Amino acid sequence: MSSSTDTDGENPNSHPESLRYRKVQTHGLQQPSPSNSRPLLRALAFSPDGHYIAGTFDRKVVVWGLNVPAETQEERALEEWEQKLVYRLDDRVQDEALTCLVWTSSDFLLLGSSTGDVRVITIGKNATRMKGFQATRSPIRFLSLDQAGFFLAVVAGDREVSVWYFEEGEYSSYLFAFPSLTVDGQPGCVTFLGWNQATGGMLIVAYLGHGVFRFCITIKCKLITMASVFSTNVLHRYSGALSPNGNLFAIPGARGTFVIWDLNTKDKVTVLHEPAEEVSAGHSRQNDRPSQFVHDGEFLFGAGIGKLNLWNASRNIRAQRLNLGGQA
Repeated sequence: MSSSTDTDGENPNSHPESLRYRKVQTHGLQQPSPSNSRPLLRALAFSPDGHYIAGTFDRKVVVWGLNVPAETQEERALEEWEQKLVYRLDDRVQDEALTCLVWTSSDFLLLGSSTGDVRVITIGKNATRMKGFQATRSPIRFLSLDQAGFFLAVVAGDREVSVWYFEEGEYSSYLFAFPSLTVDGQPGCVTFLGWNQATGGMLIVAYLGHGVFRFCITIKCKLITMASVFSTNVLHRYSGALSPNGNLFAIPGARGTFVIWDLNTKDKVTVLHEPAEEVSAGHSRQNDRPSQFVHDGEFLFGAGIGKLNLWNASRNIRAQRLNLGGQA
């Protein structure tokens, strides 16, 4: 990634000092499959230091490591990745699949499964260890760690939310489960889970059709307190993104837009638009388009059909379009 003032198909003078991402060719991440059907990639994530990539497939997790030569160039046209670890589920349990992953550090990986198990993989220089515990009996959909690494939040099924505490080297110390949210007799389905990284013990949970809630979790004298505050208007989307300071929440809107809300004032801050000529009718059916705040929350990546849009969220300007192949 480098800073630049020109963008794809846009006036370079309209937003000076914007970011620009360039495509980096990689080698070693794609391995030939021995069978005709390739396994489904469930999740993909960089380690915090950027030296590893972990990918969960139906019944295995693969960790690749970045090979850095002794003499490195500041900008390389090709990155070499090498397979470091492959962990497969027990063949005796055929109905289990891996569903999600999260790095806690560059040598500590958490995996969620369809049977409700959480597996912890420790990647060492000489050996790799795996432990785990059963967090629920329902399929795990989301895992999220607070910045300090003490609290692990788990979403299982549609609406089961529980919190675990890291104690004596494990996350097996159960704290509590959130009560099921019901508004006008309708149960809430969890669509987003994330910690406010600027405030310890603040968990943000979004419920389909009900809104966004903040739960304040503290431990004092072995007592746990929890408070919730309704944060935005009714949501009818299946994904969301939280800014690093925990104040802004972005959701996909109609016709390729992303709507940003202020969780403190409960006001709509802005609506990020694509150029009119790029809006596709297919966007009206894409209620789960992912997004992510980057660069301290000043910019937002938002997925479109065959592309990624990078907006300067603070100025409501699209800085760049990244084509992913096919018709964008």
